[in-house]
Amino acid sequence: MSNNQNSLGKHLKRVRKELGFKQHEITGGEITRNLISLIENNKTPLNEKTAKILAENMNKLLRKSNINMIIDPEDLLNPERYYAKKKVDQYINQFESAASDRDKEEKIKEIETFLINWDIPDKKTVAFGKIGDYYYSQKEFYKAYIYFIKAFENSIKISRPTVICTLILKITRCCLKLEKYDEAIHYSKIVLIYEEIIPEDLLSKILFNTALTYYHLELYSHSIDIIRKVEDKLNRIDGQKLFDLLTLKAICYKEMEEYEKGLNIHEKILTIIDDNLIEKKIIVLVNILNTLYGMNDKERVSECLNTILEFLNKLPSTNVYLCQIYYEIGCAYKFLDRYNEAEEYFEKSLEYAERKNNLTIQAKATLNLIDIYKMSNNKKKIDVLKEKVFGLVKKNLIQTNDNIIFKLILCYNQLGCIEKSNEIINFILNNKN
Repeated sequence: MSNNQNSLGKHLKRVRKELGFKQHEITGGEITRNLISLIENNKTPLNEKTAKILAENMNKLLRKSNINMIIDPEDLLNPERYYAKKKVDQYINQFESAASDRDKEEKIKEIETFLINWDIPDKKTVAFGKIGDYYYSQKEFYKAYIYFIKAFENSIKISRPTVICTLILKITRCCLKLEKYDEAIHYSKIVLIYEEIIPEDLLSKILFNTALTYYHLELYSHSIDIIRKVEDKLNRIDGQKLFDLLTLKAICYKEMEEYEKGLNIHEKILTIIDDNLIEKKIIVLVNILNTLYGMNDKERVSECLNTILEFLNKLPSTNVYLCQIYYEIGCAYKFLDRYNEAEEYFEKSLEYAERKNNLTIQAKATLNLIDIYKMSNNKKKIDVLKEKVFGLVKKNLIQTNDNIIFKLILCYNQLGCIEKSNEIINFILNNKN
């Protein structure tokens, strides 16, 4: 027997013992324990057919033990490949335990460099997936998207439906963040191949993302069709998912101008929310406000606003959504033509948004305040807003072509403050970003 075959026998024994399997456990009824003993003691060679049978039986045992590992026939026939996989495991452990972002980036480079030389899709799936998770947690969504796709491409080769669909879920989340809506739909459709064999919880999450994607594409009826598909499993969906699902459905009806249907769903949501979940109740009431605007129903807007104000007193001042809630209250007062109260709440919203570095709400509140200050001819407060906007541009938090800039210029022109408009234009020319 060749030296290579001699080493394969020892290698098989080493792998089996590392995995904690006995000889009789990996026969699978297709080969005898005696044959395994002969191979491990270098009395007979390990051929491809036997390696395939052994790998299949080992994988059955690994799955039964919920061990996330795959043994390929090549791992038994090529010891270097097997130990390359173990080396990847070491790299992954080092990456996960790295304390700083800099250390993690170094480990990512090491993993990438090592994997270039090996066709080991199971380990590439795990490694690239974990790198994607890291970048997603850092809100670097494009990098996360790239690594999740790398992981997905390798997962196809190992044919593990749950792994494949979990990666599709992560890809679609990134697509939503990156506004790659058509691509999100493309990946979601792949799940249809596996929908009967993957866990219902995973399928529901993917379907929800699909419905959300159709919403962003303004294909509201498509979104509702997907939501109905998920609703068939409502008895198996937890409270938060049900809340998100029904909220999306109601908003779709609002966008389709089927306001009463939307309102009925929001009111249903209110009845199933625990009384102590004040934040959620306010979110639903805000959604009701936005529906009532479309109906131009000022009486019900006023009633809903009063209810929100009652709940607001019970909300802690540290609540992360407070800037958003203040903004929505400001919008309601503006809708009711109560501009003094609207100004008060837009100012509160802007203050809290600045504390939380919420640029979206800062921009929305600022745009509304420009309108209100212009109506009251309050040039001093407009000047304060102008300086705040200049500060955001200097910090590269907004662009010089942002709508706020043009709104300020228009506002000053309408108030006859041409020198202020010129000041903004000169600022733009000197701070192009």
